[in-house]
Amino acid sequence: DTLSGGESQRLMLATELMKLVKGKNLYLFEEPSTGLHFLDIIHLNILFRSLADKGHTLLVIEHDPEIILHADWIIDMGPGGGDNGGSVVATGRIADIMENPDSITGISLSKYIQDR
Repeated sequence: DTLSGGESQRLMLATELMKLVKGKNLYLFEEPSTGLHFLDIIHLNILFRSLADKGHTLLVIEHDPEIILHADWIIDMGPGGGDNGGSVVATGRIADIMENPDSITGISLSKYIQDR
C-alpha cells in the first residue's frame, strides 16, 4: 500500500527477472518510468530490451521520450487526454510517428531529439 504505481511495477519486473520463465509472456507496464532518475531510465530500457530479446512481448504505456525512443512499435493515442483521447492517431516505428503531422507524440519526439 505504500509503494507508488511505478515502484510496484519495478518490483514486479525485478521479481520476474529473477524467475526461470518458460515460454513467452506478455508484460504490461503503465508509466514505469514515473519517479525515476534519468540513469535509472537507461537501466529500465536495458531490462526491457533483455525481456524482448528473450522473445517476450512488452506493452508499455509511457510518456517519457527515452522509453518511447526504444520502442519497436508505437501506437499513439489521442489526440488529447481524457475525453479528448481514445483514438489511434498514428502507428508505426519512430520515424513513422515523427513524420505524422497529426501526432503530438511525433512532434514532441522530433523536438526532443533536436534538443539532445
